[in-house]
Amino acid sequence: MHVAFRRLFRVRVRHDWYADSQVREDDFEVVPTPSTTSLLEELGLRTRALPDGLTVYGEVEPGSAPPLLRRPLGPISLRFAFELRAPTTPLLNITELPPFKPAQTIFCLDNLREDIASGRKHLSDSMAGARFGAAVTLVTRPAYTHTLGAPAATATVTIRDRFGATVATLEARSPDGTTPQNACPLDLASVPKVVPGRYRITDDRGGVSAIYYDPGLAASRPFAVIEIYTRTEALTPDGSDRVPASYRFLSGDTVTGLDPYFVQLTAIATTWRFIVTKKYANNSVTLASLAITGPVAFTRVLSGSRVVFTSTTAVRLSASRRGLKLIQQPPTRDVRDLPDPDLQTPLGKVPAVPNFVSDLFVYV
Repeated sequence: MHVAFRRLFRVRVRHDWYADSQVREDDFEVVPTPSTTSLLEELGLRTRALPDGLTVYGEVEPGSAPPLLRRPLGPISLRFAFELRAPTTPLLNITELPPFKPAQTIFCLDNLREDIASGRKHLSDSMAGARFGAAVTLVTRPAYTHTLGAPAATATVTIRDRFGATVATLEARSPDGTTPQNACPLDLASVPKVVPGRYRITDDRGGVSAIYYDPGLAASRPFAVIEIYTRTEALTPDGSDRVPASYRFLSGDTVTGLDPYFVQLTAIATTWRFIVTKKYANNSVTLASLAITGPVAFTRVLSGSRVVFTSTTAVRLSASRRGLKLIQQPPTRDVRDLPDPDLQTPLGKVPAVPNFVSDLFVYV
């Protein structure tokens, strides 16, 4: 019996630290969450891990053109969730992201917002309207403590899903019913409609909590989760399909042959400082006559046996060399090639500088 599979969708990770944006093996990995692994097996779908992401395949009728799923998924709305992990952290550490707390918060990406650039379909945080919105609290246990907007003995707490649909309305009371409390404990496992996913919890005292709930992420605690939807009519309050037409990998049970989805990561820009120290008193190098040539402009401050060169603007980190040189003039002569900050260069903070600082120490 002939069996044929076709790609339903592919997720590829890119990082502009590299000149070609192609991430290397072990930089990042995309893996199904435990609940999605079970769903994929139930639906007869297969996955293949790739150095830059992951592909999901579906079995199709042999010879069908366009490809038709052999096991129709039907008109239901399906959500597949994938962990975006950074097995080694150096590249993640120099990635431009909103503030987050590793293992405590998580970024959320999805295919519900059209963001096509240079022909690439980017995944993003549709709720934030940006590629990366604010990180939300990662909740991996049913017990969660919601902070009230103001102390109260009683409060009405509302849980809404990522589409704004009300999942539950709960009445919270302090243990004695009269003493105001700052927070209220919630048992998410006891709320029938709470399944792994993104939620917004509010109360009538003005408190707001943004969370991503999934007990299956307790051990791995990825820095981001990617949600891919087939369609959303059964999930949205207005019955609309919020997957953009250009992002749909199925048309009924026909595989559309959709181009890959991309997660685009960007390196941060830092202020570069070269701290040049005269190590040998008997050489011909004069600190006062040193300068830096190349595509980055620097200011210079001489102090005793060292001179500090500081970039006039923040410079984005990259694996591509800028070709900076330390020279002495006049007459002009090369002293040495200068290194660029790399993945191992510590990121420092200086009160007078608004961004991170990359310090490089040079001896002449």
